[in-house]
Amino acid sequence: MGEVFLAKHKIIGTLCAMKCIRKDLILKNDALMGIKTERQILARANHPYIMDLHFSFQNKTHWFMCMEFCNGGELFTLLINEHPWPEKRVQFVAAEIVLALEYMHENGVMHRDLKSENVLIDAEGHVKLTDFGVSKGNINCKVTGRTRTKMKGTVEYVAPEMI
Repeated sequence: MGEVFLAKHKIIGTLCAMKCIRKDLILKNDALMGIKTERQILARANHPYIMDLHFSFQNKTHWFMCMEFCNGGELFTLLINEHPWPEKRVQFVAAEIVLALEYMHENGVMHRDLKSENVLIDAEGHVKLTDFGVSKGNINCKVTGRTRTKMKGTVEYVAPEMI
């Protein structure tokens, strides 16, 4: 729904990824809760494999989130352009994704749209989970081991029996 731009902080000069979302689209798509949830999750997350939110702000027409810049690109693009991947690299990336998901689950958050386009690679080759727009927070599954939720995520990645 939004666009991401490379931005430079005027005062400190660091590069960041600035997610820019038009407010009229947020309202049209009934996405206000998703934007708020994403911001809250990113603001609270403190893990090396989850995107860092530097700050967020809004004006009359747009909502902005400034996050760390990951110049390694999307995992999706890397998988297409650099194949076959060595088994050790696959294990390394998979292990980092599992650690990030474990952290999220321990903190009561389900991503609900995990796909290779939402896994970025930083300058040192480490993963960064991003795009928590359809995530569900404040979950406590420790008692029942279950949660009830509507189907979310990208249709192309959903199991056929779920559709």
